Amino acid sequence: GAKISKLQKSDNKILHSVSFLPCNFDKYINKSSYDVINLHWVQGEMISIEAIGRIRKPLIWTFHDTWPFCGSEHYPKDLNDRRYIKGYKKNNKPKGHNYFDFDRWCWERKKKHWKNNIHVVCPSNWLANCTSQSKLMKNWDISVIPNTLDINTFKQWPKDISRKLFNLPLNKKIILFGAIGGTKSFIKGWDLLSEVLNLVYSKNKDCIAVIFGQSESSLPKNLNIPVHFIGQLFDKESLSMLYSSADVMVVPSRLEAFGQTASEASSCGTPVIAFNNSGLKDIISHNQTGFLVDPYDTNQMSKFILSLLRNDNLVSN
Repeated sequence: GAKISKLQKSDNKILHSVSFLPCNFDKYINKSSYDVINLHWVQGEMISIEAIGRIRKPLIWTFHDTWPFCGSEHYPKDLNDRRYIKGYKKNNKPKGHNYFDFDRWCWERKKKHWKNNIHVVCPSNWLANCTSQSKLMKNWDISVIPNTLDINTFKQWPKDISRKLFNLPLNKKIILFGAIGGTKSFIKGWDLLSEVLNLVYSKNKDCIAVIFGQSESSLPKNLNIPVHFIGQLFDKESLSMLYSSADVMVVPSRLEAFGQTASEASSCGTPVIAFNNSGLKDIISHNQTGFLVDPYDTNQMSKFILSLLRNDNLVSN
């Protein structure tokens, strides 16, 4: 599926899924004794668009991105990409979109086959609002249920203990960033954060960047700030201690259905800085648990980080 979607040339660098391989998963579901079916993220050709439409059980679909009501793209290119609202037509392809229009092909298939009654659950008000605006699903039933968090696990730990666990310096300010494949993912905004880190380090040499979620470095050559890679953490206690070790958590995502790392960091008492868009608006209380920055103003983001590094009492978790 991923190779097929590359036949479409698009400026949208976000993951695309066509979900077209023949699939009989719906037959198993329909014959099962389950009373209700809850779909989540169904990519990697797990189930086809057509098979979803053949499910005859009561169906709840928990969205984790915008793919269900978009074309083949998992997120719009940016906040100005409104094709999912207007419908995917021959004459409204975005600039830079050439060759076969897989986005339109997938959207037309969804429109044709999804006649069954599906109740949508969105983890954020932003995602629910996008769904209700979409041409495909504007008349569907939509509920907002945020992702849950165990606050007894994600709690604040002493900074010195937390830093010693990860061999992090005790006398430096720590800027934390985390995402699976984060430095390679366009949607996670590593390129934007790189600009921010250089701006911050040019004004404050008393800080380091810590990255978790991956171990391999794909850092830009012109990045000046010292960087520590933690790798993937597989237990919540270690993750909680890593959040507690930081002075600020930065979530520079271009778009985010919810923002689980922001929620976890906030629960650990670490202020979070993110762009004022998408699902992150539900999580961060501006001037209270962190700062929301104008999208995608890297200068403003760097100023907020510098302010926090100078005075960690600016926010009150």
